[in-house]
Amino acid sequence: MHHCKRIDPPGRPLRHCRPAQAGGMGSVYRAIDIELQETVALKLLKPALMESADALERFRQEVKLARRIAHHNVVKTFDLGDDGRQRFLTMEFVDGVSLSRYLSQRGRLDVLDFAQVAQQLCAGLASAHHAGVLHRDLKPDNVLVAQDGRVAITDFGIAVVSGALTGKGIIGTPTYMAPEQLQSDTALDGRADVYALGAIFFELLTARRAWPGNDLVAVAMARVLQPQPRRTYKRRPNWIHSTPTWCGI
Repeated sequence: MHHCKRIDPPGRPLRHCRPAQAGGMGSVYRAIDIELQETVALKLLKPALMESADALERFRQEVKLARRIAHHNVVKTFDLGDDGRQRFLTMEFVDGVSLSRYLSQRGRLDVLDFAQVAQQLCAGLASAHHAGVLHRDLKPDNVLVAQDGRVAITDFGIAVVSGALTGKGIIGTPTYMAPEQLQSDTALDGRADVYALGAIFFELLTARRAWPGNDLVAVAMARVLQPQPRRTYKRRPNWIHSTPTWCGI
């Protein structure tokens, strides 16, 4: 039994009961829009992350951009709200698990499963880029796999606030970051997301990360000292190496 709490932003009361997951930006709950009686995902943002007026305004702008994306393989963003006590983000609720958990449960994917996941990731990311939206922190934890097999990318724009508040200006998760993301003064474009997509594909096919390490220094050292990840694998068809091309991004 989960204890239910109510938050009352103007015009949209919500009741959240069941925790879904926790992350660096805050906790995510399965919630009910009381007025519409619809299930939504409710991300309660950590207060410390919203204390900066600049960061909050930047986040608002990113949410506005994210709302432009209307695609089956992108989790729909609804609204950024504040009930006077708590800032929160409401999103489409996807009944499933993160791609990270999905991979840990199944191990490396066979060719058919990989193709189904990869095609949906490509479609969602291409839709975002066509709308002029970058993710900047694409990784298995930010991808959801629904019970019906749908794959959907989530958390567009959230990385911007997290990175802005580190004081380093670096946005992303080291293992999946393109080289240019390590340079805080470098403008990013869609290629940074495509690099992260490639790192995810590698992980799906091998059940290991392309670059080990959980911080910038460890990953940077691995890239310098270790050989490049192998591009060929036993029992993998040749078309896998051109996956980003047939993805259309």
